[in-house]
Amino acid sequence: MNAHGQMTIYENVAELMELVERHAEAQIPEEAESLRAAVLGQIDRTHSKVDRVSHVLANYAGIESACDREIKRLTALRNSAASCRASLEGLVLHTMIEHGLQRLEGNTSVFKIQVSPGTVEVFDANAVPATYKRETIQIDVQRNEIAKAIRAGVDVPGARLVKRPLLKVS
Repeated sequence: MNAHGQMTIYENVAELMELVERHAEAQIPEEAESLRAAVLGQIDRTHSKVDRVSHVLANYAGIESACDREIKRLTALRNSAASCRASLEGLVLHTMIEHGLQRLEGNTSVFKIQVSPGTVEVFDANAVPATYKRETIQIDVQRNEIAKAIRAGVDVPGARLVKRPLLKVS
């Protein structure tokens, strides 16, 4: 609280963020509704709070963006590590085969060459009996094209344009 007994901007935003997080985690409908009302009341107190809410939304968007970048970075790291592991395993296997070794021991580890149970290689799918085939049909609905058609006045059976409220922050 500031010298006038009012919440500081930081306290107001922190309370709003806490209410939003509690609302997102609410399990009981009455609790969710109560928290929703508290969030709305917190937003309505002053116009300047709307600006602070905008900053919170921008903060969450920034966090999402940072998480997306981190996911890409970690995915690339995982893929690189898997590639390096597979390359090194291949090198060890090749070296062992080249030197006629079935087993290679270290102080705490042992490498052994084993024969895999085998994988199926289909070199002529037409020659494979129908018993071992299945037919699949994939239907892709082109939502963007449907939206364009409906907006242009075309009646598209089985589809309609639904308008939902959304929050635009400027």
